[in-house]
Formats: sequence, structure tokens, C-alpha cells
Amino acid sequence: MFYGGYWGAPVLTSLLPYSFGTQVASFIVGEKDSGTMMIALSNPEEWQRVSESSQLVEANRDRITACQKAASSLEKGQKNCQITVQARQE
Repeated sequence: MFYGGYWGAPVLTSLLPYSFGTQVASFIVGEKDSGTMMIALSNPEEWQRVSESSQLVEANRDRITACQKAASSLEKGQKNCQITVQARQE
């Protein structure tokens, strides 16, 4: 019986709506952010790039939003904008 549940769980969770399947995976792994943990473990370099990109966008969110609004009013739909980049702390 145990093996049936063990092998059947991936099939059953694939049939569930996406968000519920993710919640089940998080419960099984025992971590709230199991997806980010799996990405970080499987590809640390890529996770570092994702993390740094997220920090850059977050630090410049107001400027990016203003630039997007300005670009939407232009005919070409693009505008050069200035953002702030902090030095990498190692």
C-alpha cells in the first residue's frame, strides 16, 4: 500500500490545479519556499543571477515604473532611463 501512495502521489498532484500541487510539494518537502530552495540547490549560479536581478529591480522599482509610464506615451514605446546599481558586497 505504501508503494502505491508513494508512486501515485506525483500522478495525483499533476492532476490538481497548479497552485495546489505546489502547496502539496511544499508540504512534502517541509519548506514554505520549497521551489526556490530546489532551484538554488540544483543550479546555484542561476539562482544567484535571479536573486541579483530581483534585488536590482526592487531597488529601482519607482524609477522603472515611471520609465514604463513615460515609454507607454511615446510612439516607439521605449525610453532610456537611469537606474542605480549598488556595488556587489562579497
